Amino acid sequence: MSRPVVDDAMLEKFRAYNRKHPSWGALHSALEDFNLSNKDIDDHIEWARRLGDEESIELALILRSLTKTQRWKIVAKGRSQVINYQYAKPFEDALEEKIKTALRNRLREIQREETI
Repeated sequence: MSRPVVDDAMLEKFRAYNRKHPSWGALHSALEDFNLSNKDIDDHIEWARRLGDEESIELALILRSLTKTQRWKIVAKGRSQVINYQYAKPFEDALEEKIKTALRNRLREIQREETI
Protein backbone atom coordinates (compact mmCIF):
# COMPACT_ATOMS: atom_id res chain seq x y z
CA MET A 1 0.00 0.00 0.00
CA SER A 2 1.47 3.36 -0.97
CA ARG A 3 1.45 6.15 1.58
CA PRO A 4 0.56 9.76 0.86
CA VAL A 5 3.45 12.18 0.57
CA VAL A 6 3.87 14.82 3.29
CA ASP A 7 4.09 17.83 1.00
CA ASP A 8 3.42 21.56 1.35
CA ALA A 9 -0.26 21.14 0.42
CA MET A 10 -0.79 18.59 3.19
CA LEU A 11 1.13 20.69 5.71
CA GLU A 12 -0.95 23.74 4.80
CA LYS A 13 -4.15 21.84 5.66
CA PHE A 14 -2.80 21.27 9.16
CA ARG A 15 -1.47 24.83 9.47
CA ALA A 16 -4.80 26.29 8.34
CA TYR A 17 -6.66 24.16 10.88
CA ASN A 18 -4.28 25.28 13.62
CA ARG A 19 -4.80 28.93 12.70
CA LYS A 20 -8.54 28.39 13.25
CA HIS A 21 -8.03 26.18 16.32
CA PRO A 22 -4.78 27.29 18.05
CA SER A 23 -4.95 24.43 20.55
CA TRP A 24 -5.59 21.94 17.69
CA GLY A 25 -9.26 21.29 18.56
CA ALA A 26 -10.16 17.60 18.51
CA LEU A 27 -6.59 16.82 17.41
CA HIS A 28 -5.00 18.43 20.47
CA SER A 29 -3.87 15.18 22.06
CA ALA A 30 -2.20 14.05 18.84
CA LEU A 31 -0.60 17.22 17.59
CA GLU A 32 0.09 19.04 20.83
CA ASP A 33 0.79 16.10 23.15
CA PHE A 34 2.40 13.79 20.54
CA ASN A 35 -0.06 10.89 20.93
CA LEU A 36 0.41 9.51 17.42
CA SER A 37 -0.20 5.76 17.67
CA ASN A 38 -2.89 4.17 15.50
CA LYS A 39 -5.08 3.68 18.59
CA ASP A 40 -4.64 7.31 19.61
CA ILE A 41 -5.57 8.54 16.15
CA ASP A 42 -8.60 6.22 16.03
CA ASP A 43 -9.67 7.82 19.34
CA HIS A 44 -9.25 11.29 17.77
CA ILE A 45 -11.42 10.27 14.83
CA GLU A 46 -14.14 9.08 17.21
CA TRP A 47 -13.88 12.27 19.29
CA ALA A 48 -14.08 14.46 16.17
CA ARG A 49 -17.16 12.53 15.02
CA ARG A 50 -18.83 13.15 18.37
CA LEU A 51 -18.06 16.86 18.01
CA GLY A 52 -19.24 16.90 14.40
CA ASP A 53 -15.88 18.39 13.38
CA GLU A 54 -15.54 17.25 9.77
CA GLU A 55 -12.21 19.02 9.25
CA SER A 56 -10.70 17.22 12.27
CA ILE A 57 -12.01 13.92 10.94
CA GLU A 58 -10.39 14.59 7.56
CA LEU A 59 -7.05 15.49 9.15
CA ALA A 60 -7.15 12.54 11.54
CA LEU A 61 -7.82 10.19 8.63
CA ILE A 62 -4.81 11.70 6.85
CA LEU A 63 -2.70 11.06 9.97
CA ARG A 64 -4.05 7.50 10.16
CA SER A 65 -2.88 6.82 6.59
CA LEU A 66 0.68 7.93 7.34
CA THR A 67 3.62 6.07 8.83
CA LYS A 68 4.80 7.05 12.31
CA THR A 69 7.74 8.89 10.80
CA GLN A 70 5.44 10.85 8.47
CA ARG A 71 3.19 11.72 11.41
CA TRP A 72 6.18 13.18 13.22
CA LYS A 73 6.99 15.22 10.12
CA ILE A 74 3.50 16.70 10.27
CA VAL A 75 4.01 17.59 13.93
CA ALA A 76 7.48 19.06 13.35
CA LYS A 77 6.80 20.96 10.15
CA GLY A 78 3.23 21.93 10.97
CA ARG A 79 4.22 23.35 14.34
CA SER A 80 7.27 25.23 13.10
CA GLN A 81 5.11 27.52 11.00
CA VAL A 82 2.43 27.98 13.65
CA ILE A 83 4.96 29.02 16.29
CA ASN A 84 5.76 32.14 14.27
CA TYR A 85 2.20 33.42 14.72
CA GLN A 86 1.95 32.72 18.44
CA TYR A 87 5.23 33.65 20.07
CA ALA A 88 7.60 36.55 20.20
CA LYS A 89 11.12 35.86 18.92
CA PRO A 90 12.85 35.19 22.30
CA PHE A 91 10.27 32.58 23.22
CA GLU A 92 10.12 31.17 19.72
CA ASP A 93 13.77 30.11 19.72
CA ALA A 94 13.53 28.41 23.11
CA LEU A 95 10.31 26.64 22.19
CA GLU A 96 11.62 25.48 18.84
CA GLU A 97 14.66 23.99 20.57
CA LYS A 98 12.43 22.13 23.05
CA ILE A 99 10.29 20.81 20.19
CA LYS A 100 13.35 19.73 18.21
CA THR A 101 14.75 17.93 21.25
CA ALA A 102 11.44 16.17 21.94
CA LEU A 103 11.11 15.18 18.28
CA ARG A 104 14.70 13.91 18.09
CA ASN A 105 14.14 11.81 21.21
CA ARG A 106 10.86 10.42 19.92
CA LEU A 107 12.32 9.65 16.49
CA ARG A 108 15.12 7.70 18.17
CA GLU A 109 12.50 5.70 20.07
CA ILE A 110 10.60 4.97 16.87
CA GLN A 111 13.77 3.91 15.07
CA ARG A 112 14.61 1.55 17.95
CA GLU A 113 11.05 0.13 17.82
CA GLU A 114 11.30 -0.39 14.07
CA THR A 115 14.59 -2.28 14.37
CA ILE A 116 13.23 -4.71 16.96
